[in-house]
Amino acid sequence: MENIRKAVSAYNIYPVKFKQETDRLYQVDTGQQKYALKQSRMNKQALSVWEDTYRLASKHDIKSILPVYLTNHSKIYTDQNDLICYLSPWIPNKKLEEDMQSTRTIAECIAEVHAKTKKDYQVEPEPIIEKFSEYRKRCSTMQRNLLHYVEMFEQNRFMSPFELQVCTHYHLLNETFQELDWKIEQFCSELGDTAEWNYSLCHGNLKESHTLHGDQPYLINWENAFYDNATTDLIQFFNHKVRSDYQSSDKLMDFFFSYISGNPLKQQEVYLFVISSLNPRTYIQMIDAYHNRSSGDTMVYRTKELEYAFRQLKFGLYCSNWLEKHLSDGKLNGS
Repeated sequence: MENIRKAVSAYNIYPVKFKQETDRLYQVDTGQQKYALKQSRMNKQALSVWEDTYRLASKHDIKSILPVYLTNHSKIYTDQNDLICYLSPWIPNKKLEEDMQSTRTIAECIAEVHAKTKKDYQVEPEPIIEKFSEYRKRCSTMQRNLLHYVEMFEQNRFMSPFELQVCTHYHLLNETFQELDWKIEQFCSELGDTAEWNYSLCHGNLKESHTLHGDQPYLINWENAFYDNATTDLIQFFNHKVRSDYQSSDKLMDFFFSYISGNPLKQQEVYLFVISSLNPRTYIQMIDAYHNRSSGDTMVYRTKELEYAFRQLKFGLYCSNWLEKHLSDGKLNGS
């Protein structure tokens, strides 16, 4: 608590009480106003991008990034015993009437960040195409390995719940590998026609717990921010959403449509998003670990995690078909 008091003193505010909300988040109450004090262990690289976040928010007038206060020395953080401490307004989080309202709000907020911080740069297509061609070969190997596992499991007189799951999933997984192979081919073909690529400021941990809904919506906790193509943020959000709060695929694609209304994507970016959503590595690694007995996890845990991975791939396949249809209909502004 002494570190908290020292950190607050750097802002010339005089609290009457503190309330610990999480391990590293404190509500600071002066009796007249409330603040949020956050502790972080960001390294130098992460801290640099985190500082850039607020510089860019100010430069581009990005309303959805919750601001932080300046210390007495005009810094946006104070260092207390190797902990980075920063102060922001305390925003009471309103409960929205519908989950999809919250999801659309996140889409609009992150689209604003990505669009306003977007930079174009020139790339050499050949190394990227070569990299994805190698990935295509690895996926082909994973597909063969999956078939081998299924044939091996089917030889068992009594399959375990995990083995039965894999065999039940196989038809859709095989379809996923075929779709992924096709999308990699499309991506490489599209990239071969252009040498221009985009990168934006990405949140790095995009999920609903990092949003606030006060008088206006805010994205918080930018400690994992980085610069990359915007699709890296999108796929992380979708994977988290599908895993933690499964909704109908149609509703989830509403998020995508809301997003591209604020930040249209190029066609190769749409392909890249689909390729990421169809990534089978986690699913195959779980089977490898099961077969090699390299994990002490319980059968219940294994089957649950495999179902999560399957759910993500199932959504990825739906997403690919959905986007293919809308691309052909010319409904995506960024295509």
